[in-house]
Amino acid sequence: MLRRAILMVLLSAAPALGQSAPAPATRSNVEFARRVWREVHGYLVQAATAAPDSLFAFKPAPEVRSFGETLDHVAASERGYCQMALGERPSGGGAGTGARTPVEVLAALQAAADVCERAYGQSEEDAGRPAYGGGRATRLHVLLENAMHDKEHYGNVVTYLRLRGLVPPSSLPSSR
Repeated sequence: MLRRAILMVLLSAAPALGQSAPAPATRSNVEFARRVWREVHGYLVQAATAAPDSLFAFKPAPEVRSFGETLDHVAASERGYCQMALGERPSGGGAGTGARTPVEVLAALQAAADVCERAYGQSEEDAGRPAYGGGRATRLHVLLENAMHDKEHYGNVVTYLRLRGLVPPSSLPSSR
């Protein structure tokens, strides 16, 4: 019940999260990256919200992250990628925030989304500037890398859900 309330707050704060209506034509590279990220981030939030509490500790094998640890890793990585895409030094590491319970994981995902909404809201000109840390990667490159990283781990989440007989959000009839 509390997770559903949190989901409603998340979806009302960022209306595009979790929506699967056809997107309008892309007008910029940053807009495209934002659309890709919002879709997968929304699926991750929906998976966290719909999953039973017992799934958060589930590991399909001892050497891999649990469902909750995977989502926590995504939240920490999103925050770091998006901070770099804003030209900021990333706080924390990609390993995780320490969140394990459903409420903690959803809060970590929301905190990351808050940073990412700022990062994906940059102008095209700003996104062409170097990301934090120098090198040749632009901020847009880092934004796309973040979305790809989310999609990689959404694949893990899908497997965890299927192993427990659950249908992933992207496979639900309402997501098409």
